[in-house]
Amino acid sequence: MSTYVDLMYATRAQAKPGTARWVPTRAAEDPLAMLELLVAKCLEENFDTVQSFSAHVNKDSLTRPKVHPLRMLSIFKDRLKSEDNILRFDLLTLNERCVEMLRKAQAVCVKESPLDYPMEEYDGDTHLNGCISHMLAGMAGVARSQPTRFTEACRIVKEVIEAEGSIEYEKANTRCFLKVDDEKIVIDNFKTPHEDNLLLSDRAHFGRIIIAGADDGPGSFLF
Repeated sequence: MSTYVDLMYATRAQAKPGTARWVPTRAAEDPLAMLELLVAKCLEENFDTVQSFSAHVNKDSLTRPKVHPLRMLSIFKDRLKSEDNILRFDLLTLNERCVEMLRKAQAVCVKESPLDYPMEEYDGDTHLNGCISHMLAGMAGVARSQPTRFTEACRIVKEVIEAEGSIEYEKANTRCFLKVDDEKIVIDNFKTPHEDNLLLSDRAHFGRIIIAGADDGPGSFLF
């Protein structure tokens, strides 16, 4: 799960049966709250690095840091870029592919072992979970009149993984690019200009910079 999505929900300490274990946080609806939480999370993860530079910094002070707004946006972009593949992963498509794979196993059970998997009880999508549970119960030792078809189900899983196991990851990686004229180009390189990390008060000094000529060497600046 991406950090972005993880911060949208919190776990209930004591969830009653039948109630949701996850509750939405302010970050789920408030972009500024999400920005603050992502920055705090990033600084918390880098706490050991920060601590090595300052012995007076404590972890509690990093949860509500005084960070320049442009720096906060830079951290936000870096976090999204680092989790680009995760955010672009199509979980719904993966779920559909898994369901299709289980349907194949279900079809084998109903066709090859009809005594243990009567069609009226174990055929169709509404009985898909029951069919798989019935198979596992047979593997656990519950008496069966015919083979549980667990071996065939394992073969189906193996064939699917070998043929297309990583296809959703490949699609997620492809979504990070835009194809134009048969060439892939980056949709957004997420690079933050260096000037965005400078305080507005410091930007005023750039008007006093004079770029020196070639005789003074490349990259020479006079102040």
